[in-house]
Amino acid sequence: SYACFAAALLVTLGSHQFAMPVKTAVFMDLVGTGLEPVAKSLVLVVLIPILISYSVLVSWCESPSGLVLVVALGYAAVYVVVVIGLVAAVGDPPAWIAWLLYYATETKGVVVLPMIWSVITDVTTPEVGKKAYPTLFFAMQLGGIAGSCLAIKVDSLGGVVGLLLLQAASCVLLAGLARLACRLALA
Repeated sequence: SYACFAAALLVTLGSHQFAMPVKTAVFMDLVGTGLEPVAKSLVLVVLIPILISYSVLVSWCESPSGLVLVVALGYAAVYVVVVIGLVAAVGDPPAWIAWLLYYATETKGVVVLPMIWSVITDVTTPEVGKKAYPTLFFAMQLGGIAGSCLAIKVDSLGGVVGLLLLQAASCVLLAGLARLACRLALA
């Protein structure tokens, strides 16, 4: 189960690392540099209702893997909407796509990694945690390095659209890995 959790952390941080430059590039192209400080300042305003919704979702979901499934697939859907918006606009995407991508990426980084760690602690005994956590942390760091390397290869991966599709796929993969990890841990 901890190999699956390690893979989930690797995928999550890795995908976050390659999404950040894409988020910034799309925002700068569609909105411009002048509003980036405003967007950054409004992250907290956007984050508050998301965190409240997340807290309600935690109470509502009966299983840790169900929580990850709902959150991860929600973010995957948002990234697919952004891709559709970019592709459908044919050269002149509307600014709302950049804003949506900006806040999806910023909030995903705040919500998803702590959620995975909370699921891990939920299904882990203290004895196993002492042994597993260093390996999990190491896997997460490898994911960060791998994600940064992917961001450099943006052109060979289909450009911005390719990386955003990879971001959506990583959310789906995260949901599957977390489900499998929880099943194995609770078996």
